[in-house]
Amino acid sequence: MMIPPNDADTIHSAIPGSVTDGQGNFAFPCGTDATLAITFAGRSFTISPKDYVGAAVTGEDNLCQSNIVGQTVGSTTTWLLGDVFLKNVYILIPFFLFW
Repeated sequence: MMIPPNDADTIHSAIPGSVTDGQGNFAFPCGTDATLAITFAGRSFTISPKDYVGAAVTGEDNLCQSNIVGQTVGSTTTWLLGDVFLKNVYILIPFFLFW
């Protein structure tokens, strides 16, 4: 997910142990169990740690990269949700071929 830097700061401040490089990238303890939620029109959609916890940070003990990046995309209020969010809310409809 790419979201405005201030929003990324707010989200990561709610995850204990979060650190930032000051350029929009974040890391936090790999074992975090914080569940995030995004709400549209009154309906909340959760994002579990298995989706927003990225790869281990090289040279850091027990820190993993965040898959939520603080970066302006389009306007200063635009969120690009991407697969971190979408893989939990789309529905796969089987496609059948009838011969």
